[in-house]
Amino acid sequence: RDSKLYFYDLNAKANYKLNDRNWVYASGYFGTDKLGFGNSFGIDWGNATGTLRWNHIYSTRLFANTSLIYSNYRYNIGIGSGDQAINIASRIKDWNLKQDYELYANGRNTVRFGWNVIHHTIVPGAVTAGSDAAIGDVSLQERYGWEGAAYVSHEHRFSEKLNLKYGLRLSTFTQVRPGTVN
Repeated sequence: RDSKLYFYDLNAKANYKLNDRNWVYASGYFGTDKLGFGNSFGIDWGNATGTLRWNHIYSTRLFANTSLIYSNYRYNIGIGSGDQAINIASRIKDWNLKQDYELYANGRNTVRFGWNVIHHTIVPGAVTAGSDAAIGDVSLQERYGWEGAAYVSHEHRFSEKLNLKYGLRLSTFTQVRPGTVN
């Protein structure tokens, strides 16, 4: 009785040809899942993402993709109702700038290389409580960070059934703004 269960996913994608060497792509995803048992318990979570990508063809052997990506994942848990209610929430929001290149050196060799930078905003947890709940409001400190990477890989095709692929990736992560880590 008074239970809730639903979910939705919405995807959208569009592309536009600027000229023979340039394309622009936009895509988005929005989704939520919700489960609730009357006023006693509920949980919902979801994500919203958006991507804007530019594809540029330098030549028949080299092309590039430049992408700007946004993501906002969140979840909420609710226990009880009214003055007894306790709600727990968390969120991870990212902005990602990514540059990828693909070089077809010849019919047997492909080189891929690029980099990306991501800004993270993390809300590890926030608890809000009604006035009669056994606990008070508690909020963990928001976290901010930068993540970066650069990579290169090579694929050599010896035959239709035998390929060799290897590469190198360098990744970094830096927490920004002061904070206590436990």
